[in-house]
Amino acid sequence: MDAAQVQAHTKKLEQALNRDAESALKACEDFELEHCGAADPAVTLPFYRVHLISYLHLDDLVNARWLWDRMPEALKGDPELQAVWKVAQHLWKRELRDAYAILSGTPWTPPLTTLSASVLEGLRARQLKLIAASHSAIAVADCAEILGMSPQEAVARCAA
Repeated sequence: MDAAQVQAHTKKLEQALNRDAESALKACEDFELEHCGAADPAVTLPFYRVHLISYLHLDDLVNARWLWDRMPEALKGDPELQAVWKVAQHLWKRELRDAYAILSGTPWTPPLTTLSASVLEGLRARQLKLIAASHSAIAVADCAEILGMSPQEAVARCAA
């Protein structure tokens, strides 16, 4: 892949990221299909990072797992990619506290900064919806733990 192709794909990804996670995912899927492991790992790494975290944003753990399985081994050592994968593993096992800790405690680089915040917010929104559907009353501490927040933040979030 030449420099012009890399630049074109990078621009396409940036434009997609400005729209939404679905567009970013589509851009990453297109990139993967076109280059299918033939490109330099340094070039493909940003696409795989966005690809994997976009699946988490869309709550698609099955495809996140398959992406990890087919991802080139040379990329799997990247610390940021490993952090995204750890979040996926914790979500798969319903270990929300650990997923929240990684999402909020990792020093993400752009564009993962925005995407990780979206994953965190989406996860909390889904959990809040489940709490509302399944509980008529819940202890503040339990709600806070489920949402990965302090008790004060959980009360404010539930009141909103």
